[in-house]
Amino acid sequence: MNSMIAYGMLTFILLRIWKPARALTTAIIMMAALLIAGVGFSRVYLGVHYISDVVAGFAIGVFWVGLCIALTEFHQRHRNQRRNSGKGLQE
Repeated sequence: MNSMIAYGMLTFILLRIWKPARALTTAIIMMAALLIAGVGFSRVYLGVHYISDVVAGFAIGVFWVGLCIALTEFHQRHRNQRRNSGKGLQE
C-alpha cells in the first residue's frame, strides 16, 4: 500500500510538472507500475505477507492515490476559477 501511494503520487507529480511526450509518459507509468509490482511480489516471495494482503494493499493504495489526485485536481480548478474571477473584477 505504501509503495502504491508513494510511487503513484510521485509519478503523478512528476508527470504534472514535467509534461513529457506521450511515449515517455507511458514509459514512466510502466516503470512505476513495475516498481510497485516488484515491491508487492517481494513481500509475497519473502513470506512477509500473503498474496491477499498485497492485493488488498494495492486496492487501498489505488483508492487513496485516486482520492488524492481528485482532490488535487479539484483544488487546482477551484484556485484557477478564483484567480480568473478576481481578474475580471479588477479591470
